[in-house]
Amino acid sequence: MKITAEEFRIKQSGTLAEVVQMNMRSGLVDTCIFQVISGRLFITLGLFLMGLWAGRKRLFVDTPDHRQFFRQLLMWSGALAAISTGVFWWLTGGDIFAQLEGWTGVVSNTAFDVHQATLSAFYVAGITLLFWQTRAVLLHALVSVGRMGLTTYLTDTLFGVLVFLGYGMGQLGHLGMAASVGLGLVFFALQIPFSNGWLARYQYGPVEWLWRSLTYLKPQPWRKSRTDAVALNPQPLPPKARADA
Repeated sequence: MKITAEEFRIKQSGTLAEVVQMNMRSGLVDTCIFQVISGRLFITLGLFLMGLWAGRKRLFVDTPDHRQFFRQLLMWSGALAAISTGVFWWLTGGDIFAQLEGWTGVVSNTAFDVHQATLSAFYVAGITLLFWQTRAVLLHALVSVGRMGLTTYLTDTLFGVLVFLGYGMGQLGHLGMAASVGLGLVFFALQIPFSNGWLARYQYGPVEWLWRSLTYLKPQPWRKSRTDAVALNPQPLPPKARADA
């Protein structure tokens, strides 16, 4: 408890040096241990491999076959998510920290894992089909934010650090829940036009470009040519093909 109180004090009113020392002393170590014992490290690797496979298969390009695939995924993942969620709640009452023993614990943990995987698949399938079916303006606007995911994540982090931590505005523990969520939504809303404006001129977000350049050990082309714009924004299916789908 003393450690928790001290860490909260450092975050709320500590200097940048104190926060860095705290993160290096406990935060980084605890995070690495948690990544291993929780399986997150292996889950993250698996998700990277799934993304690589989906990209090479061009799974998110609108075609009749891909629509059928996502319809099936939506149906089966939704059914499994409902069943696994029901089993988990029945055994634990919805307490994700419940420590059950024996086969009851095995079943509840398995149900929770299936719930997470299938519900995620349900969301992916549903949003993909909605995007293809309606061509919603809001969903289109979010495409660029997703393509700049690392830049968006780090920018959000920087914004939160400057607002809440002690060497910024020090609002941790002072700003209420509703105000914090509202402030986060406003900042994210501002990132939408920024991301769209950036990717109208460049192929990658700034951090994505740096990461890609470090991966290939040489600077990558950054400015977007007309050919790049067409390749990165494939045209929707013609009306007849969309009707057949």
